[in-house]
Amino acid sequence: MVKQRMASVDVTGEVSCLKSKVVGLRLANLYDLNAKTYVLKLAKSGSDGEKVFLLLESGIRFHTVQVMYDKPDAPSNFTLKLRKHLRTRRLEDVRQLGVDRVVDFVFGAGDNAHHLILEMYAQGNVILTDSNYQVLTLLRSHRDDDKGLSIMAKHPYPMHAIRLRQPLLLDTLKAALAAAGDSTAPAARSTAGEGLDAAANGSAAAAGAEEEDQLQDGDDADLTTSATAATPAAAAGGEGGGKKSKKGSKHCGP
Repeated sequence: MVKQRMASVDVTGEVSCLKSKVVGLRLANLYDLNAKTYVLKLAKSGSDGEKVFLLLESGIRFHTVQVMYDKPDAPSNFTLKLRKHLRTRRLEDVRQLGVDRVVDFVFGAGDNAHHLILEMYAQGNVILTDSNYQVLTLLRSHRDDDKGLSIMAKHPYPMHAIRLRQPLLLDTLKAALAAAGDSTAPAARSTAGEGLDAAANGSAAAAGAEEEDQLQDGDDADLTTSATAATPAAAAGGEGGGKKSKKGSKHCGP
């Protein structure tokens, strides 16, 4: 079954891969394929520089593509705003925010930096902020009063809501391994008992098969003795029987 969305581990792997491909390139242009999908054309300085097409789909995925897709004749207003702030800027970094399915593309450095944030959970979002993560423009505004979140223009991006990576302590790891060992011990003992029973049944079956083979060998020996005793009687049938056999073989031959 084809995966429909990227998981957190997929995001981590793709970010690691992109760092070696696109960091250091400049944004030559930006296009929208539809209301949720955008393509960033990144290139090295100079007309003959290397070009990379980076596809961003809100709520779904991000990765490079080999060729440029067909695009609308006129860009959307959101695309024009992104071009205004990002075009010709150098992509300085690509990073995952915490362990969430959120990727931060950093264009420029210092106070002039801009962050293009791609969210890949729920309905997804594409958000442009300044160097202080103040939202300049975004694809979709929304708020969650229960969680105290508000994502809209001229508001700070809620970096405090990002789930951070927690260091794995040795004591925590030992406790988890001990708990896993306790839960699997009864199953292991049951499996071992079943293995011994199977071995015993296999030995009994092998002994029975060996005894049956010995009986079969005895029957075969009796049949061999009977056949040997009958051989002189068959030979005493005379030469006529042998001649009839030869004539029969000639008749059936080609």
